[in-house]
Amino acid sequence: MLLGIVDIGSNAIKYKIFNTKDNSLVEYYREPLRLGKDAFTQGFLSELTLKQLAIVLERFKRVFSEKNIEKQFYMATSAIRDCTNKDEILSLLKKQNIDLKIISGDTEAGLLKEFKANVDSYAILDIGGGSVEAFVSVNSQTYARSFQLGAVRLLNKDKSYKEKEMSDFGNWLKQYAPVKKLYGLGGNLRAIFEANNHSGPLSSKEFTEFVREYNSVSKKDLIEKFSIPEDRIDIIPLAAEIYELSLASLNCNVIENSFWSISDGLFKQILNRNL
Repeated sequence: MLLGIVDIGSNAIKYKIFNTKDNSLVEYYREPLRLGKDAFTQGFLSELTLKQLAIVLERFKRVFSEKNIEKQFYMATSAIRDCTNKDEILSLLKKQNIDLKIISGDTEAGLLKEFKANVDSYAILDIGGGSVEAFVSVNSQTYARSFQLGAVRLLNKDKSYKEKEMSDFGNWLKQYAPVKKLYGLGGNLRAIFEANNHSGPLSSKEFTEFVREYNSVSKKDLIEKFSIPEDRIDIIPLAAEIYELSLASLNCNVIENSFWSISDGLFKQILNRNL
């Protein structure tokens, strides 16, 4: 059976299609749509943005139908979580037969526990547009928390907000230092690696050099030479700051990128619960 999971984030809407017979990922697609621009400045989705969201999800729904996706799950995270008109959003999508679940930050962070690491002490960071979800495993104990530190959110906040949130985040991580490896999920870290023609684990010192190199590349080259999505260009430097703070706070010397996401975590929970 094929199962589709749609993740409605603050900077893009993505879907993953999984095969429940062998638990494999069949297809991934990402559609840029910066819901956070509305959510984090005015507190709600404008009529135009809401219309754009409905069009994208209707298209995803058609794709799922054409591919005979038997089960579909739609989840929204930080941007829609923060919207004062979330009831209007849910009602509109209900008319399209889309049952959207708005998950809490704690639930989002909790999905990271489904990730399988290859070391015994590690941390996972999922840096989104609206929030950062962190998961730490040390001494057979696990800890998870969500922070209002997403890169799109930070673009729309002042310096004092950023400094306070970064300080709180760093202090929380310091409690669990040291860890052997930091796993960074998603496209922001992947873009930094790709711009440096690298894959696999990387030392913290090398990562700092990679960030410096990434920041020296022109926007034109990032897009044309390295195929970095244009909507990521302005948020990657902020994500890099969060990764560098995390490595230092965790006294961690190794960072690695993974294509795993909260959709994979939800998929695993769906299988385990036979939903």
